[in-house]
Amino acid sequence: AGLMGRGDVLVAFSGSGESENVLRAVEVARGRGGITIGFSGLGGGQLSRQVDVPVMVPNDCMEQIEDVHLVLCHLVCTVLRERLRRIEPPASLMLGLVGRPHLVSVPERRGW
Repeated sequence: AGLMGRGDVLVAFSGSGESENVLRAVEVARGRGGITIGFSGLGGGQLSRQVDVPVMVPNDCMEQIEDVHLVLCHLVCTVLRERLRRIEPPASLMLGLVGRPHLVSVPERRGW
């Protein structure tokens, strides 16, 4: 959350919704104008009351809560990946990523 700026998004995970480090990150992000999404379980805890978008798994088994969080995280990543494929990234961003296959796969482009 320390690098958060206005309009950036913080996605926070806490099975109980009471993890102090996660709650602190949400507090910092909100203070910097960030948008906060919180994945929690059980009753949602403080996290569900402090974020802009609470996502609660109505279960009291931590392993199952974490499993659902993982599935939802994959779903969000899949949707974002599909949407980002339709957007042409700025050349300045692409220049910084070309030649770094361990970070991301970017095809070489002529004229860069």
